[in-house]
Amino acid sequence: MYYENCGQKSLDSVVFFKFCLVGYLENITSDRKLVSHCSLRLDILYFLGYDIDEELPWHSTLSRTHKLYPESVFVLFLRLLQQLLLWPIIL
Repeated sequence: MYYENCGQKSLDSVVFFKFCLVGYLENITSDRKLVSHCSLRLDILYFLGYDIDEELPWHSTLSRTHKLYPESVFVLFLRLLQQLLLWPIIL
C-alpha cells in the first residue's frame, strides 16, 4: 500500500527477506548497491518475483523496512542461513 498519489509502495516482508538473502549470498552490504545489482540480473529478478520492466523498490525503502525489524530477527535469519548452508546434501 502507499499514500494516495505520493510516496512509495510498501515492501512485502517475504520480498524484503529475499533481498536480504541475495545481499548475503552476493556479499553486498549497501542497499543502494543491492538494488542496482538486482536490477541487472534476470535470475534475481525472477527470484524476487519482479518482471523485467517492473521497477524495484528504492534503496531507502529497503533501509526503512530494515529498521522495522529488531536486530534479533536478523541474527536468527543469519543463523538459519548458516545452518542451511552447512546442512549435508542428501540425494
